Amino acid sequence: MTLGIVDDHLLFRDLVRGICREVAGIQVVFEAGNGIDAIGGILGQRPEMLVLDIGLPDIDGCEVLDRVHLEGAWPRVFVLSAFCSPFLVFRLGQVGIHAFLDKTTVTVASLRSAFSEFTNHRQVFSPSFIGIQERRKKDPLSFDKLLTNQQMRVLSLVAHNFNDQAIASHLKIGPRTVENHRTEIMRKLGIHSRVDLMRFAADQGFSNGPAPSHV
Repeated sequence: MTLGIVDDHLLFRDLVRGICREVAGIQVVFEAGNGIDAIGGILGQRPEMLVLDIGLPDIDGCEVLDRVHLEGAWPRVFVLSAFCSPFLVFRLGQVGIHAFLDKTTVTVASLRSAFSEFTNHRQVFSPSFIGIQERRKKDPLSFDKLLTNQQMRVLSLVAHNFNDQAIASHLKIGPRTVENHRTEIMRKLGIHSRVDLMRFAADQGFSNGPAPSHV
């Protein structure tokens, strides 16, 4: 089985590579430390499996998957992330992953065990991921049930301190449309000030990672 490793920390790539050596039949075909190189490696090598960090320095791991899926590459994905938020869990559900471990709680032993499960085509998700996923699904007022995808794109960019003109340019829409989206977002969420909107976005994880272009 072929595998790619994407993480901006060389030490962590070394750790994953070492664990791969312990599993018979695993061949690491590329490594990358950023999203653009990851896309090139995935499309060039077409690995069957991918170990992917979400918090990359240029584009986040979710956008990496969005882009390679458009090109017909669908590796089985093991995500490692230093944060686990409602918005991230939602996005990972959109792009489709098969395993998730929280970097803040992972040990070498737990990573080794989870990787073994993953390579045997089992799904492995950390308790933090499962808990957030279950709470969001049960909440009738969760953001994904109230907001459209375009409104979530706008909210993500608001969370990254983009002004209306920058949001309009990023999403290729008019500034007035951005203003209308923000007004509708606040109405749906019952939020009455930009400060409270920023606080909500931060609490839900919309500000984690680089600013996205896809949701």
